[in-house]
Amino acid sequence: MESFASHHGRPVPDALADEVRSGTQAHVLWKRLDVMPDDCWVHPLAEPLTPAELSSFGDFLRQIHAEAQEYDYKQAYPVTLGLNDECAGATSKFFCSELVAASLKAAGRLAGDLNASLVVPGDFSQEEFAPGVLGERWRLVQAGHPSLERLISDTRKDAEIEMLRAQVKELKHEIELLRE
Repeated sequence: MESFASHHGRPVPDALADEVRSGTQAHVLWKRLDVMPDDCWVHPLAEPLTPAELSSFGDFLRQIHAEAQEYDYKQAYPVTLGLNDECAGATSKFFCSELVAASLKAAGRLAGDLNASLVVPGDFSQEEFAPGVLGERWRLVQAGHPSLERLISDTRKDAEIEMLRAQVKELKHEIELLRE
């Protein structure tokens, strides 16, 4: 039976479908991070995706999301033990690192002959896995961090305040010009 929660944290409504659902999901990052009980590390791309790569990447992910492809437990556990050859290459379901690898393949950042079904999370830490593709990993959030919602809302408020200050400054300048 499929679980509506991933193996990290509590269920979070899908950002595009606006429902808690099984299978591939889109999330607002800070909301997902707020329910994760673990440290979260990222391996950023060494260079941003080009517009063409971003288009291919997005098209692939939108297709997978639209199909609500399920999490692939059958492949996820054996692959960590190197026992995944019989499932290799299947694209009807994905496990976490497989989806990341398949998405980067779709964007053209990973070799076309790479079997994404054999990629495990630790592969992304190995320079020889994808030379020059990924940057140094860094911790995005630490376990037990306070909610990011306040930070996000404060950042939005700060941006709004700066925008309003700029508008006031511009209006003051226009008033000065009218007085002349």
